[in-house]
Amino acid sequence: WLPDLLKEFNRKFPGVEVRIILEATRQPIQALLNGKLDLAIVSRVPRDKQLRYQPLFKDEVVAIMMPGHPLSARPYLRARDFADQNLFLYVEPKESDLFRLLFTPAGVTPAKVSQVQLTEAILEMVKAGLGVSVMARWAVKEQVESGQLVARPLTSKGLHRQWSAALLNNGYAPPYVNEFIEMLSRPAMPMAKPGIIRLVSSRR
Repeated sequence: WLPDLLKEFNRKFPGVEVRIILEATRQPIQALLNGKLDLAIVSRVPRDKQLRYQPLFKDEVVAIMMPGHPLSARPYLRARDFADQNLFLYVEPKESDLFRLLFTPAGVTPAKVSQVQLTEAILEMVKAGLGVSVMARWAVKEQVESGQLVARPLTSKGLHRQWSAALLNNGYAPPYVNEFIEMLSRPAMPMAKPGIIRLVSSRR
């Protein structure tokens, strides 16, 4: 989805370069406060008078597993269903929305948590039956529809995240920043994990 968004943005603001600052992924808020970012896309909104937030969109996190996995027979999964599972995650447990929203409140810890920072690697290991994982439903739609993976909701109500744009609360944002946020807030705009954005104008 990002290339199409950038193509449209570049038509409107040809003098602005969009940079993705990957090294800020782990601490996007701190990078924003340090002036390294213009915009952070986050699923957590820590209280800080230096920041302001604009809601963008929601997505659903689902459990994924290989077809035929014992948990695939259940209509949805609860925290305790992971107690004997090897769980693949992008990030460390302390940084995970899954632990914050599901495991920690239930007092449950999976049997093993393996951090793998590459989506494709996680998917292949889950397909091979080496463990389970959790991802945004949109991110695994094709694999689920083709029968390569099975996805199940987390809890009977599903586990949803609210994504927001975080900016410095300095009272001013250039028009191109506001336009970028407007594009991100369009219906069904997906986001897999915190985004880190730098918008650089050649006319600054």
